[in-house]
Amino acid sequence: MRVGFLKLIKVEFNKLKGTKLIPIFILFPLIFCSLGLMNVIRYKEKFFSNTDPWSIVYEQNAIFYGGLFFQIMIAVIVGAIVGVEFKNNNLKNMFTLPIKKEQVYISKLIVVSLMILLNVVIFIVFIAVSGLIIIKPDKIPLYVIMSPLISFVSSLPIVAIYYYLNIRLRNRIIPIILSICLVFPTMIINSSKLWCVFPFAFPSHLIMAGTCFYSNSYSIVMVFVTIVSFGLFTRLGIRYFRRMDVR
Repeated sequence: MRVGFLKLIKVEFNKLKGTKLIPIFILFPLIFCSLGLMNVIRYKEKFFSNTDPWSIVYEQNAIFYGGLFFQIMIAVIVGAIVGVEFKNNNLKNMFTLPIKKEQVYISKLIVVSLMILLNVVIFIVFIAVSGLIIIKPDKIPLYVIMSPLISFVSSLPIVAIYYYLNIRLRNRIIPIILSICLVFPTMIINSSKLWCVFPFAFPSHLIMAGTCFYSNSYSIVMVFVTIVSFGLFTRLGIRYFRRMDVR
């Protein structure tokens, strides 16, 4: 009797509950958003004098979170969750069950993606609460909610790439080093027309969509690259996972 797919996802979440990873994942965006909020409070009078207050609150937090941190956070979350599988022969024990290997791979990819979505939701809530306290507005601008969510969707190719690298290399440090090394090149590419063909630039670019930084941040080319790169690396990962030796 094969284990159902939804049950498999539940098993993956139960594994995370047995670790201290979820509180750490929640703490990540709070730390970086706090840096942006401190910057807003420090220069409040200067920032708010000539600019829309919501735009300032959002941009200052998005610069730290989306521009500097988001890609590194993805590598850390993927590495931490995959690392659980290589501890205490978890993966080896799972392969003894009547489960298709591709289901194991996809279920863990879904859990990783949901953990990253949790980070994005915390970012949105932090911005919304900060704005309501500092600005006391009548409503929250739509981009405060939509831009981070669009950024999350565009980050899925990065999730697939780092997930594949973690499984293939069985080393969480190399993808994290790669993510750190890509921060500066990504900032350069973001300011050029090539951003729409470079998946690592998508989240940091789109998280600013709707603000004065990028008024036209959507591209058919970007959508195509997102779908193709996510599908390609997910397929490569499943193919490798099927024949992986976990002895």
